[in-house]
Amino acid sequence: MNNNTLLFAGDSITDADHLWEPGPDGLGHGYVHMVSEMLKTGKTGNAGSAGNVGDFAYRIINSGYNGYRAEDLLRRWNRICLGKQPDLVTLLVGVNEAGAAMEGMVTEPEVFERTYERLITEVLHNTRADMILMEPFLFRYPAYLITWRKYFDPLLPVIARLADKYSLPFIRLDGPLNELADRLGVDQVTVDGIHLTETGNRFLAEQWIQVYRQVEK
Repeated sequence: MNNNTLLFAGDSITDADHLWEPGPDGLGHGYVHMVSEMLKTGKTGNAGSAGNVGDFAYRIINSGYNGYRAEDLLRRWNRICLGKQPDLVTLLVGVNEAGAAMEGMVTEPEVFERTYERLITEVLHNTRADMILMEPFLFRYPAYLITWRKYFDPLLPVIARLADKYSLPFIRLDGPLNELADRLGVDQVTVDGIHLTETGNRFLAEQWIQVYRQVEK
């Protein structure tokens, strides 16, 4: 598999301020930057050596945008993704749907499914790319986020179902990240119940690297 151009699309978790504080590699300060570092070194930080992921020249594109929902990505999908002709697209989106619902802009699960499926099919039909789907996540603290769960939880099985339908790698994150927060302390993993600390971002990057090793073979 020739995954030379690796594109990461999504919301602020992916963005990680890369548009405003690009960092030394232009990828921001989140898990995408850490993935780049892990690919360069062949290591996964605290998880130990990942081994050699392939002697090839690769390019990483951060196409995350703060505040984006799936529908926002779809409206700009050609510019954000398709026009860049990636070899591998990683998609992480869904938490802003819950935030918008709290302000009266509810995205019903069936609408989310149609939109998310369009994101997938546009990539599969119009590029040479493979895809990795990442589950969005929401922490249990601060307590006000409990009210988001009514709108957030129904979206999770949608993504899992689409991953199965299109035989795409799927990285579960909501449960594992909350378990990590229970184990280490929530402040060690998230800064506000939505965005991640360095530890949280490293966890995402490690999960991605593990799946990528299987995809890249």
